[in-house]
Amino acid sequence: MEQKISNIRSIVLADVDPLKDDKFLVLKRSELEQMLLELGLSAVHDEMHPADWAVDTIEAYALNDAVVIRTQDTFSGPALHAYASTIALVADVTSNPALTERLQHVADYFADRAREADIHTYEKTAKLPD
Repeated sequence: MEQKISNIRSIVLADVDPLKDDKFLVLKRSELEQMLLELGLSAVHDEMHPADWAVDTIEAYALNDAVVIRTQDTFSGPALHAYASTIALVADVTSNPALTERLQHVADYFADRAREADIHTYEKTAKLPD
């Protein structure tokens, strides 16, 4: 994987576009209605309201056990570092090589997100969570 160097000399991030995560797509629920209207999925008798079937279809795919930690949030760096470190620890102590490799990839992903969060903190662009 190609590496890129951040403006903080000691932090190297994997070349991952956070908008193109291979596994998840995150949308703000508060913006769902507007997105559906922009896609032309309005109700038959009220073009200012999204079609109920469209809302129901999107919500049927929702992950009810997911939590979003944005790298721009002030508190995300320590949380993501702890999560990555815990996964890396389990990867290190397991005796199953396939599991070790799989967990190490997950740990690396979250370590990279933690370093992105550190950059926001360092550059004073971090915000309180919404």
